[in-house]
Amino acid sequence: MALRSFLQPTFIYILIISIFLLVPSQTAIATTSSTANINILETLKIFGTKIGLVDTDPRIIIVRLVRVAMSFIGIIMLFMIFSSGFLLMVSGGDQEKVKYAKRTFFNAVIGLSIILSAYSVISFVFHSFAVVDT
Repeated sequence: MALRSFLQPTFIYILIISIFLLVPSQTAIATTSSTANINILETLKIFGTKIGLVDTDPRIIIVRLVRVAMSFIGIIMLFMIFSSGFLLMVSGGDQEKVKYAKRTFFNAVIGLSIILSAYSVISFVFHSFAVVDT
């Protein structure tokens, strides 16, 4: 039980840190008083030019976001598989711990198979609509 209480906060900290490391930091350049009278669409176009998103199709952005999300969820599932293997190794023959580790492994494998099948369906749908990620 002490291992579980140690792993939960550690996992949460790793998750928070990885989110901040994976999300690129973009700085917005403040507009000067000479550009204050530009309407919102032109301001957004200028902002998009500054961060490099002017010519990017919104469908491609969605494809990229879905791929990143699916990859991140897949990494979490692999972490669950490794942690269940670790729990099985350190169970010390306790039947409850072995049962918990096997259940966690089984659920993680099912989750990973669902993620992989969802990824293949999403890839098929995006390719059938001719959304090509550049």
